[in-house]
Amino acid sequence: MTRITKYTRELMLDELIKNGKFAENIQAKEQALKQAGHEIYLKIFGKYLDDIKKLPELLFNRTREIRLDGIESPNSSFMLRVELPDYHVCLAFGTVIGKNFHGLTKDDEIIKKYLAAEQAYDDEFSKMKQARRDAEVMLSGINTFKQLWKLWPESQSLLGKFENQDKPNYPLVPQNIVNINAAFGLPVENNL
Repeated sequence: MTRITKYTRELMLDELIKNGKFAENIQAKEQALKQAGHEIYLKIFGKYLDDIKKLPELLFNRTREIRLDGIESPNSSFMLRVELPDYHVCLAFGTVIGKNFHGLTKDDEIIKKYLAAEQAYDDEFSKMKQARRDAEVMLSGINTFKQLWKLWPESQSLLGKFENQDKPNYPLVPQNIVNINAAFGLPVENNL
């Protein structure tokens, strides 16, 4: 029964995070980050792209496609990847915002835009992590199915056959529920 309760708590945590729309917000911030990185690529390498496309087909690994890859994750390096067997043009982000790299400095508008996009992504990711921590605190106090039913009434039919009536019902601390509701933008109800 403990494993089932733990598994159900994990499912509830995932559902809370999903309903908090964090994935969509993070994806939107990541797209903005990729777009800002793409502008840096074009600023530095835009004048060479036509020449790269004219390279002989034998130099390319599988296709003659020029791929401008976006950011995999914040604080990682980004690159202009040309599909050549042993050749990648890479730019570490730290060098771009350094003193001077390809005529760009940290005071340039496109670098500022990238830094702002990266900060927005980091902030959204931090919000999700904090909401997850708050939800874990609340859910870790749930040890019986009756407590789960209070939070997730839909689970009652699934969990009803496992319920042991001899176990005492431990009340949830209302302040934790208020904090969780606030973290996920749900209405705060103090009448628990």
